[in-house]
Amino acid sequence: MNKVTYLIGAGASANALPVVNGIPEKMAEMRNKFDGISFSNREFFSFDTLKECNKQECKNIFLADLDKIRLAIEDHASADTYAKKLFLQNDTEGLVRLKLMLSILFSIAQSRHAGVDKRYDAFFASILNRLDEFPTNLRILSWNYDQQFEMGYARFSKRGLEDAHQTLRVQFKHLGKSLHNNYNADKFSIIKLNGSTGLVGDNRNYRSLLSDYRVSKEQNNEIDPNEGFRYNSNQAEYLLCKYHEMLYPFRKNQNPDMEPLMSFAWEDEFFDSNHIKTKAVESCIKANTLVVIGYSFPYFNRETDKMLFDNMRSLKKIYIQDKYPQDVKDRILTLMPTEKSPENQKISPLPEFVFITNLDQFVIPHEL
Repeated sequence: MNKVTYLIGAGASANALPVVNGIPEKMAEMRNKFDGISFSNREFFSFDTLKECNKQECKNIFLADLDKIRLAIEDHASADTYAKKLFLQNDTEGLVRLKLMLSILFSIAQSRHAGVDKRYDAFFASILNRLDEFPTNLRILSWNYDQQFEMGYARFSKRGLEDAHQTLRVQFKHLGKSLHNNYNADKFSIIKLNGSTGLVGDNRNYRSLLSDYRVSKEQNNEIDPNEGFRYNSNQAEYLLCKYHEMLYPFRKNQNPDMEPLMSFAWEDEFFDSNHIKTKAVESCIKANTLVVIGYSFPYFNRETDKMLFDNMRSLKKIYIQDKYPQDVKDRILTLMPTEKSPENQKISPLPEFVFITNLDQFVIPHEL
């Protein structure tokens, strides 16, 4: 049986979410929406950790942080560039703020009715015979920290997001040993190399930023899946609470009991309690077919990408679905083992490359 591995990049979510260059613009839109929400200076949060901060003050701090982060991203090549700068400067709080803001941005965008790229719906319809029956010869490696696979499957199967996480066997760097970790090397799984939007607690369990939001329908504040996040005062208050609760321990020199699930390939392996890179290698080491969708192989990820190709010794064919597939192929060729790597045997002959420039649906290889 052919082993098929998908390698997914931001282009696979481009129909629903901003790509790298579009993040500052979407942040500006989010800022304008939050700025239009009014709180009284006499209104205080009910949470113990936030009682010292009234709602309007917390909103102003959030907007100031959002402005600072948006401008910083504009001044750098990308959000990833800014993130690595914060990491190298050992600015842990700044990096957490950036991760939280990106998580909020993507969570809101994905909560909207059109927040899931329709190609995911067609993908699941193509590969599934039953809702819980995934091809055992298929693995997915994703560089994206969005939740398009999870939300796409949740909508397709009419299940909750946390149930979708477990059914898809989604793996994050911070997940570790938890109730949500049902990884099996012999079964379908999704390995998220950059983590995901959302939070993880001391128990290493996943928590969405939005899925646990519950207010009675009578108050007309519930997040309707057909409308998504509507930027009313109650929904905004909820996200402001999440944001400030996460940052409160930094102000008190305490260890946070929750942290963002978002991570980056170059962050310390110390934080990889789930051995993501090991699982990524397990997911591709026997692959005969690689499908690359919307991924440009940026230099930041080069070390991990090279590690993956060093371990894909059985590749026979590589499908590249992209507007500019030749550019992607050229980058792939620089990552493959060569005679200059004595510890690695050169892949011979080179795999066959297949270019797909039609982006209407995700390519499903015949080998699957």
